[in-house]
Amino acid sequence: MSDKANGHISREITLDADGRWWHSNLNKHPAVTVGESFAKTMIIRDCTLREGEEMGGASLGIEHKVRLARLADEIGIREIEVGYCGAIPEHQDMARVLKDAGVRASLTSINRSYTRDGEWQREVDLAVAAGVDCVHFVVFSNEDLLASVPWLAKEDVPARVVECVTYARASGVKVGYALAGSGRTELEDILTCARAAASAGAEVIGVTDSMGCSTPEAVAFLVREVREAVGPEHIVSFHGHNTFGLATANALAAARAGAGMVDTVPLGIGEGAGIAALEEVVFSLEVLYGVRTGLNVSKIADMARLAREAFGVELIPTKPFIGNSIYRHTIDSHIASILRGKWHSWECIHPSVVGQSRSLEFANSKIRSGRSGAIGAKISQLGYSPSDEEVEELIGRIRQMTLGPGWLSEQEVESVIHSAFQADSN
Repeated sequence: MSDKANGHISREITLDADGRWWHSNLNKHPAVTVGESFAKTMIIRDCTLREGEEMGGASLGIEHKVRLARLADEIGIREIEVGYCGAIPEHQDMARVLKDAGVRASLTSINRSYTRDGEWQREVDLAVAAGVDCVHFVVFSNEDLLASVPWLAKEDVPARVVECVTYARASGVKVGYALAGSGRTELEDILTCARAAASAGAEVIGVTDSMGCSTPEAVAFLVREVREAVGPEHIVSFHGHNTFGLATANALAAARAGAGMVDTVPLGIGEGAGIAALEEVVFSLEVLYGVRTGLNVSKIADMARLAREAFGVELIPTKPFIGNSIYRHTIDSHIASILRGKWHSWECIHPSVVGQSRSLEFANSKIRSGRSGAIGAKISQLGYSPSDEEVEELIGRIRQMTLGPGWLSEQEVESVIHSAFQADSN
């Protein structure tokens, strides 16, 4: 790390052994961690090719899909959703392309369990023929969703779940299950369907917040209930949308309650408001909770940047980790701390971890008087020892240079300081 924290590290934080980030020790206070039940293995499932392309107006070409899948593979993603390989011919073709491209991650097809009898079986056959490793069934059980499939009665859903899982397992693929709209379904129906899927041999039992209408507390409750209903030998997964801006919070609540798999897309791209963002979930787990995801965190931001390119989306400057304002410091006290070697005072993750560069910007309305401020810190860093009067005179000069909306870069301020004091030092 180029400027690993030096000197005293307070007892309030714990710095990563490699100087990459730190977490507040309050996060590990017994009163805070009570109830935590993280799975021994955390799987981050990448849904970019399917969920990402469901964003309005999105359409990815084969080249971008292969690049995204290969980078996910390189990062260490173990499971990639390809799409509806039993119902959309382009998704079937994509599964074959990814296999031919040497993608090692497990490829998953999303399959409908709620179509007419005979149709869902054909879709399973087509998905298996496309070479996917896992068939993941989406199930309807609440009244609103079932109203759109009048051929499937509510009381018949658990039996349909068993049929689907059993049929897919006979083809030799891994099988997953998820109840669409878990957050708006009766609890007993949720647990009945989960037990049916588990009893038929589904390895992954999904809890979903398809409309993004659940609170983190509700998500944690559902995950705990489903885990207890199906037993520890099954992986509980979570898929949640960002309608209220809670997708990442809900994904973390699910993980904290024991979900062993979380669905993500870089930048949170997806249908409607999108789903949990890969970079937010991974760094939150790794840094704040100390949960190892098994992913190469140094490439997580690269995945987000590639997704931005592939989907052509604009980023707000304050987007976590990759927004262009994240490491732009303009507050005088922040700049002073960083110049004195305490980057961790105002940054949680070192910028190099996410492929960013730090920018220290000196603006008129934010420059404070005195040698204890940012200008004083820069003067000391450069090895000069002017009087208090000389420091104030220099601060006044720099303020004049930054009148209006402008600002000076760190390099420009260094040049001003050198020109002011170099002659005296000689």
